[in-house]
Amino acid sequence: MAVEVEENAGRGAPFSDFAMRRYDLFVLLVPERSEKLWSRDVWLEAVPTLTPLVQSSRGRISVTSMQQPVARPREFTKFGAMTWNERSHTAWTNAPDSGREFRETEVYSPSRLVSYRRAVPPDVYLKIHRPWYPHSAQFDYLVLIATASDQSHPALDPAIQHLCGALAPVVAAATSRTWARPMGENAYGDALDQGFSPLNRVAGNPDATGLELLVPMLVGAWGAKPEQPANWRELTP
Repeated sequence: MAVEVEENAGRGAPFSDFAMRRYDLFVLLVPERSEKLWSRDVWLEAVPTLTPLVQSSRGRISVTSMQQPVARPREFTKFGAMTWNERSHTAWTNAPDSGREFRETEVYSPSRLVSYRRAVPPDVYLKIHRPWYPHSAQFDYLVLIATASDQSHPALDPAIQHLCGALAPVVAAATSRTWARPMGENAYGDALDQGFSPLNRVAGNPDATGLELLVPMLVGAWGAKPEQPANWRELTP
């Protein structure tokens, strides 16, 4: 998927800087037996650790969530505008009687609107993603945290450690990549917030391992499986 932008959109950096801003990327593949991060109690326990990480001096945080009512699976729940506060945390997280099927939640800091208008990607981006199609028992959902490499994020390690301890991921890995891949002079593709369709396509393979699902997404090669990147490392709780 390619997205076109103006050469000097908003008041931010030129397009090339927008696409090429570098990030430290952390991904957890969480098995079905583990806690669901979108469960209200689990999320609210994580919020105090995540809050220092997602703060940005550039503007307000935005939160979006894609969920479907179990009784009406062709529809999507409308949450309205959400940010990083108690009302929004309660709105999108699921209680036992919520009656919703979780798909995805995204957190932009600063908001997606600010980031794209000023042509500077977010300082911190967080995604909880559950594949749309039936998949093997290797993992149930993934958690992605991307932090801009040109900034210091002292709250990152405590956040990662908390999530590893709470969710017991089958794979926890880190790498470095740009926000997007340039495609011509004024377009880009494979941005971190453009979804994980390759995961959905290969997740039905019962012989697939967590790494086979994860490596293509981490290094930005969405077609053939690349070699393991040199800076790959395992994280431990």
